[in-house]
Amino acid sequence: MFDQKLRTLVFDGIITFEIYLKSFLAHELSLFGGEFGYTKPEGLPKLSLMTIWHALTR
Repeated sequence: MFDQKLRTLVFDGIITFEIYLKSFLAHELSLFGGEFGYTKPEGLPKLSLMTIWHALTR
């Protein structure tokens, strides 16, 4: 019973943080490039496919 309550409490906190982070990033990207700014390479100037690949393969 304790484990279930603890797990619920932890995941509720994680979900709250995840929603905040997604909203924040969407807002910041929309300020720069409009509502679809995340789809334009100029919207993420220091992010390239190689940068993502190196981050994922560490």
